[in-house]
Amino acid sequence: MHAPQSDRTSATGGKLFLPIALCVLGVAARLLLSAISYGTDDSNSWGIFGWHVSEVGLLDTYVRQPTFNHPPLMGLAASASFLMYRATNIPFPFCMRLWPIAGDALAIVLVGLAWKGRWALWPWAAVAMAFCPVAFLVSAYHCNTDCLCAAFSLLACHLLHRERPFWAGLALAAAINVKIIALVLAVALIFHPSLRGRDRLVAFLGGASLAAIPFLPLMVLNPAVIIRNIFSYNSNFDRWGLAVPILELAATRAKDLYVAAGRYLIFGGVIALSLWNRRVQRLNAYQLGAAAYALFLVVTPGFGVQYTAYPAALLLAASVPWGVAYGIAAGIYIGFIYASFWTGTIPLSSAFIPFPRMAGLLTFLPWGILLGFLVRCVRRPAQEVMLATGPPTLEGQQ
Repeated sequence: MHAPQSDRTSATGGKLFLPIALCVLGVAARLLLSAISYGTDDSNSWGIFGWHVSEVGLLDTYVRQPTFNHPPLMGLAASASFLMYRATNIPFPFCMRLWPIAGDALAIVLVGLAWKGRWALWPWAAVAMAFCPVAFLVSAYHCNTDCLCAAFSLLACHLLHRERPFWAGLALAAAINVKIIALVLAVALIFHPSLRGRDRLVAFLGGASLAAIPFLPLMVLNPAVIIRNIFSYNSNFDRWGLAVPILELAATRAKDLYVAAGRYLIFGGVIALSLWNRRVQRLNAYQLGAAAYALFLVVTPGFGVQYTAYPAALLLAASVPWGVAYGIAAGIYIGFIYASFWTGTIPLSSAFIPFPRMAGLLTFLPWGILLGFLVRCVRRPAQEVMLATGPPTLEGQQ
């Protein structure tokens, strides 16, 4: 005899209660850390941006603040956070960090949904995201919008995996309007095998093209400033990945060449990976998205500590063990940096100075895991197609 429907529902609810409670706890812990933290120097930068947009407008902020290198909608988000701070007297960094914390909350749900129906313990994938150290620190402490961009990136891959190309493109447009870094994901997904059909590709591009709308008025009014601030921006050459030996050897010429070639290496590598996958069809949308951001971080000559958040959620959606390993390793790396820069004050604050040499050693923990994931994606035996379903394994099988 089959158990009554009410009994089955009760049993399912009982199994979900603990992981859901832990996920809520993970978000609450982020809010708590944010409440007792000022964060990094980015808190001050965003405060200036928010004040400037609120007082004199978006375009004037781009003109007078060359360091404002974010898409227009994020200027409005900073303004909203500043107005919330002024109306409530809640510290501005807390108000600003509500955006990335909301992104992490979305990512927690999406990671769980990514495994639902494919793994009996799927709610625990969401718990892994809720307590992912690197995502936790970046969203709750750093004070930047990268976790929100990473969440929309995961949403784009989720919708593409569910064969909803227009909405996937729209989610990608949202990611681009948080951080231009999401263009890395755009050049990857456009070649995904699921978009082979003309109708699907047109639908995807139609959704993604909406990313241009917030930029258009400003591009018409002052294109040179927008190009200078957003599209010509280069991050710092810091102790991460391939930059470490160059800095240790003081190889100035190599540094200049690497920085000049960086964008071409990133986009060329992502396109090559995507075209290869289009031919062999081994990586689903989650895995290709994770690989694209992994390649970005493995190759990039420009680095910000917060960039480590980009692959975290997508790796968990692609393979729980790889995601957990990376989340812990990257969390150790950026936690060491935040602690090294700690000003000794409460609320917790980190003032950026040149990276300590120890960071150059710790970088190879998360950097090496990303490289290992890429190697595993490419070298996976042809018969073990990564589009298949099943429980997550250390090798990345689904």
